Amino acid sequence: MAIFWSYLQPKMSFVKKLNAVTDTDFENLYKAKDQASATKWEPIFSSTLAHIDQFSTTDYLWYLGDFQTGTIVAAGGDTETCSPLGNNDWIGLHPMELGKLFHPLDMRKMQAFTVYIASYLSERTPEERSKIKVSMVFRMLNQQQQYTWRMMQYPLMHYEKKQPRYILCLISDYSHITPNPKCCMFINDRNMSEHTLYTCDEETIVLRKVNSEKPLTQREIQVLKLLAKGLISKEIAEVLQISKNTVENHKQNMFAKTGMKKLTELVSYANKHFSDDDSFL
Repeated sequence: MAIFWSYLQPKMSFVKKLNAVTDTDFENLYKAKDQASATKWEPIFSSTLAHIDQFSTTDYLWYLGDFQTGTIVAAGGDTETCSPLGNNDWIGLHPMELGKLFHPLDMRKMQAFTVYIASYLSERTPEERSKIKVSMVFRMLNQQQQYTWRMMQYPLMHYEKKQPRYILCLISDYSHITPNPKCCMFINDRNMSEHTLYTCDEETIVLRKVNSEKPLTQREIQVLKLLAKGLISKEIAEVLQISKNTVENHKQNMFAKTGMKKLTELVSYANKHFSDDDSFL
């Protein structure tokens, strides 16, 4: 089974075409390199680690991954309560072993997200990377061997020759943030002309805008509510006395504004937001 990713251009269209990569791309990301670099992680991360408490207001753990050795070289925080592992048990772990702590339904997505982000950041300058904030929501085992919702962030990353060398990962408790969490990735790229937050909740990386600034028009809401009632485009056109092509245009606009991809998603959106409101019909 393949993981999918695509490189995100600075001027991003709403949905990008996907390029397939193999499962081994995740392992190769952390594969030990033949040519060793003498760069030490301590001077690069010491200042950030000294203030790591400021990055999270909940229980958390952090670890530092070394892409050259393919292992975790440092860890800290509430490792013994936020995971089944003690502090020393984290040292030397390969990310594939860390993945065993993730919920089975989330692990594939997390691998795909990681491969995507590594590619996305590799072509950027250090200044551009500093303006890109990434977070992922997923389930992970705690000390009691129970899966709880977490958020993973990257407070600091270090690249050498456009290749990731070290990555600092912060995993915080997320269960209290929202009543209905789901495994997903968020990207906030402030290099863009419009600072927009994007999300993806699939193994196939398709980014969608969060909270579009363009609200639905009254006509689009009319079309949406008729779709929710089970009418097809031709029938909607007759009810609203517009052409079928106009109905299709409204549907495409709604897909773009809401970030939905399927008609069933639009119908669910209509039932959630307009089920008790008939003011436009």
